[in-house]
Amino acid sequence: MTLTGFFRIKYFELVKNLIFVLTLFVVTPIMADIDNEMMNGATLVSQPPAWEESSKMNSILSKFNQETLVVLDIDYTLFRATTNLGTPEWCLHLVGQEVAKGKSREEGFKKWYPIWLKAQSFNQIVLMDEQLPALLDLIKNQSVDYIALTSRHPVSESITQQQFSALGIDFNGNLPRDFDFQTNLKYPTLYRHSILFAHDLNDKSEVFSAWLQSYVNQWGKNKPIKRIVFVDDLEKNVISMEKIIKNLGLEYIGIRYSAGDRYKARFNPALAEHQASILSGNYSDSEITRLLKKE
Repeated sequence: MTLTGFFRIKYFELVKNLIFVLTLFVVTPIMADIDNEMMNGATLVSQPPAWEESSKMNSILSKFNQETLVVLDIDYTLFRATTNLGTPEWCLHLVGQEVAKGKSREEGFKKWYPIWLKAQSFNQIVLMDEQLPALLDLIKNQSVDYIALTSRHPVSESITQQQFSALGIDFNGNLPRDFDFQTNLKYPTLYRHSILFAHDLNDKSEVFSAWLQSYVNQWGKNKPIKRIVFVDDLEKNVISMEKIIKNLGLEYIGIRYSAGDRYKARFNPALAEHQASILSGNYSDSEITRLLKKE
């Protein structure tokens, strides 16, 4: 055998061994992962996610039929504050400071929620989507039911109604607008004028579940609900609602409404603390207005 022939044989043996090693340690594990993903994801491929993200409110138009209940969050879904004052994160920041001092969230809300409520009389609000009133009319004219579901405390019912009226939001839909319902939750809830107040310290989806079961028991035979379309700016709420609705055996379409994200990003904690000190001080309304305008 020539020297050239010897090296040629050794070269092919080296290539063969290299292919074996690559197959054993690289290709085989990758193929196994692909097989596992195909097996585990088989249902996911045939069943698309039950929720999506959108910055357009009219994205709900293709989601409902006459057996649908459309459920809309309020803050950063229907409307928003034009400034830092009185936003949901404004209140949550102040509550968070109390928690950092060793207080409970309940104690934090007890201290700062009345101040947040007071702030609603001094802030300016605007619709998240200028077409919202027309969209609600369209939904109502197609005999589709809708309600608002908010984490706001029931004591905010009056100011919330005033805000709806100021913006031309009409929730006088096809459902009963007022009825009492029972929950096993710790904190109070309220359903008035088609707005369901869940309370910040309750789980929104659990409140809605109790409300829905009460509705079904009283009116479900005349007006059955088979699909829930839920729109909320917080992903956690969209996900928790999905679990509740599926447990009730209903179809669920969730929309994580993202149009308010850019406004949330502008929140100024230091300014919120200063505004809170003004609102909790011993000032008249005119003095508060003057002081807040300086910010």
